[in-house]
Amino acid sequence: MNRFAVLTVLFLLGSTGFCQTADTSGRTLSSPAPDLSQYRLEAVLFEGSRSFTPEQLKETFDVPVGEKFKHTAIGQGLERLRQLYGDYGYINFTAVPTLQLDKNRGTVVLTISIDEGDQFTFGRLFLAGQETRAGEADALHNAWAVLSGKRYDSSLLHKWLIQNATFLPNDGQTLRHLEVHLDASTHQADLKLTFP
Repeated sequence: MNRFAVLTVLFLLGSTGFCQTADTSGRTLSSPAPDLSQYRLEAVLFEGSRSFTPEQLKETFDVPVGEKFKHTAIGQGLERLRQLYGDYGYINFTAVPTLQLDKNRGTVVLTISIDEGDQFTFGRLFLAGQETRAGEADALHNAWAVLSGKRYDSSLLHKWLIQNATFLPNDGQTLRHLEVHLDASTHQADLKLTFP
């Protein structure tokens, strides 16, 4: 019997649901995710990235190897990777973590399979709803001209919203107040912003 079990686990900022276990015969079973807090993270490997080196990804992921496995740290690391790719126009970035457990040694090897998706640029800005003050729509469109046509950058967009869309709630999550419409043929991200 093989002493390794390979698991694919969905991490959502620290909470796990179910995992799929593949045994040596190829059968796949779904079960509750195991308690990995007693395992030590032996290695973090990345596959599928074309835009960043493994060293850049490890630095961004920033989960210490050699320490106890922590779901929250892995979830936060995945969020940092999403932010990195979003800052370089990869809006559809996905990362699928796969775990290889060695029960005898109490270790976990984490492999993160990356699908970057296509790189996007900023497209058009659409506005909906009533302005909160006269001329606000024109001011937003004029300010948008600085971003239109540039590589999509989620951090830059966040800063732009704070500076220009002052009517949005100051909740630290400005991007959730937008609708993003992706055009796969032009690789442009059009944004819709709704006045309150």
